[in-house]
Amino acid sequence: MGKKKDAKRKEADISLTGDEAGELQMILDRLSVQNPEGESLENYFESLLAALGGREHMIAALIDHLSKNPSEVGFRAFRSLRESVREKQYRRVVKQAAYRFSQKGYAADDGEMQLEKVVLIRKEIRKPLGHLILAEGTFWLISALLPSEEQTGPVAVSAFAEDGFQNLFVRVSETSNRAYREYIQQIADHEAMELAEVPVGHVARLFFEMLDFYGKEDANPNIEQAKKLLGPLYEPDKPPCVYGLMPELEEPGKRIHEVKVVELLERIDLPQLLFSEEELRPYRQKIQDMESPILVVPPEVQKERIMDEMRKAADELCDGRRKYLFQRFFEECALVWKLNGSDDAAMSAWIIAQHIKTVAKPGDNPLIFQVVIASMRSWWPDDFKTEGREDEDVRRTESGLILP
Repeated sequence: MGKKKDAKRKEADISLTGDEAGELQMILDRLSVQNPEGESLENYFESLLAALGGREHMIAALIDHLSKNPSEVGFRAFRSLRESVREKQYRRVVKQAAYRFSQKGYAADDGEMQLEKVVLIRKEIRKPLGHLILAEGTFWLISALLPSEEQTGPVAVSAFAEDGFQNLFVRVSETSNRAYREYIQQIADHEAMELAEVPVGHVARLFFEMLDFYGKEDANPNIEQAKKLLGPLYEPDKPPCVYGLMPELEEPGKRIHEVKVVELLERIDLPQLLFSEEELRPYRQKIQDMESPILVVPPEVQKERIMDEMRKAADELCDGRRKYLFQRFFEECALVWKLNGSDDAAMSAWIIAQHIKTVAKPGDNPLIFQVVIASMRSWWPDDFKTEGREDEDVRRTESGLILP
């Protein structure tokens, strides 16, 4: 009899790697400081579920730990996560956790039979799926698999923007769970794309933000269908998912020096952020006038004047709407990279986004400043020259002034 009990205990054991154990402890620490009445708690649970998606052993291990030290936040996390545990070996952990919570006065309000029914129904209906993709040639690419009352099967909604939101493409089509997963797998295997599973509510947020950035009236029936499908899922008062995963930065300006701006620029699809030739032409003309001054000006003074003109271009061109667009772009980069385990890149993007959000002058943000330079270089490459050794990335203006 004793051997049978030992066998059952071993069956319920959950093995974690050292990294997974560390990740689990970070989640437990984060949950321990959450306010059970906080407005962002449910949003954090959604982000947590997305971060743990496909790793039932991690979800089961988290549930097990939470039930051994019951709390209001822990119980609410348990209720948010338990339906994602479907494998038989881990459902026992869920059942034990429900019992432990009930012993401490946290009633689960349903028993094992009801839990089993929920699992079986979910297998038939299939849960909605949402994905965010960072892809070359687009600002965002979003995709979702959703149930439809008008169709016999689920429908796929996808959307992406090009050319600084001058063009918006939306498609709604009937599909199958298998076909959608194959589509997502193709994207995941593509080297030029970075994909992350996100809550469908977040896909809805991104879709309606895309419509706002697009800013045009369009009679496209696909857009209207997407509005109808995603509208009920959109909660504009909830913050983006990344705010539930990344730490709050009280003074982003003190962290800006940590960002390796060049590496960050190389990782993103820079053309989506560039300023237009028409926007930059007046500033370029002023810089050319500075390079041919009537009075002799010391080189260091001339260089500083050019830098000031670059910062002025950033301040004036990166206005309220464009500034918010930059902020949201790097917030979503931080989300995808965080969910994919690229913590350093995620933190760099997060610092940039929070700095853009709080800084009064966009020209003080080193990344926006570099985007202005990159934009000018893209439109007027002859204004920039490389001198010295081949391995030195030194850009100079026609007059030879070095630009960062």
